[in-house]
Amino acid sequence: MEDVVYLPGEQSIFVAQLEKDLPVGLPDALEGTTVTFWNGSQHIGSATTDDEGRAQMVADIGGAVPKYVKARARSGLQRVEVEQPVRRWERSRVIIAVDVDHTIAETDYEGVLIDDIDTKSKPIPGSIEVLNAMSRKYHLMYVTARPIFLFDETRQWLKMHGYPQAPLVMGPSASALVDQAELKENLLSWRRDHLPNLLIGIGDKETDAEAYAAVGMLSLILAPVEDESDVNQVFIVKDWVGIESFFNSNAGVLSDAGRLENVIRRGAIDELEASEDRQRFRLRAVDVDDDKDDHKDDD
Repeated sequence: MEDVVYLPGEQSIFVAQLEKDLPVGLPDALEGTTVTFWNGSQHIGSATTDDEGRAQMVADIGGAVPKYVKARARSGLQRVEVEQPVRRWERSRVIIAVDVDHTIAETDYEGVLIDDIDTKSKPIPGSIEVLNAMSRKYHLMYVTARPIFLFDETRQWLKMHGYPQAPLVMGPSASALVDQAELKENLLSWRRDHLPNLLIGIGDKETDAEAYAAVGMLSLILAPVEDESDVNQVFIVKDWVGIESFFNSNAGVLSDAGRLENVIRRGAIDELEASEDRQRFRLRAVDVDDDKDDHKDDD
């Protein structure tokens, strides 16, 4: 089950995944099962798992805001229950979606998929320090295409290396990895409806930029600054030093949800300052009208 965010004035998002472990291979999704969500003894609501075993809904959290909520389900004679924390967020803060693989982690897929504890994947330099500093001004949300059966291992890796605590949003299954842009767009679009300040996305590849742009978010992509991008309205940033510099240079806009949303809506990210060290940045910004003949890249 994902962590639940309580945001004053908004309904909360509840997501749980129901799977059956198999002796060999990937877990088997359990479809058509009712999952109930609880605030103590108070029933919040129910949802039915889809063909990927995912049950999701939005609802008022009900009563006093608890420290934890629970999800319960019954499959055959077996009853399962899981508990996750409720994170109280400030309504005014901008929310940043942060990718995991090759954005904050130098991912070793053998360590992720085979080992019980991933000790092979190493943090990307600067990511821990910068994200901890950013977490004091912004709300963070880790959004990764990793399938949710890696939830506990991924959360353990983040905690082990000292990353700030934040909700972890993951894909439903390994099969969803076929189209990562579509997967991340689906993960983000529904959340954007209920977390209106989810306005910035940090990733490492074109599919991340496509997903962020599709739901109206500002994109920062970690890549060599010489890399081309077919996605408009994106900053290509060399490293986490560049990320930190970008946020420091534009703190007045990036920390103000109303101002930032206006910049994104107008397609005017070229109004933001890249950095004093321009070797760390490449900005691709074009006119909002989609006339390809007029597209120009501004470095």
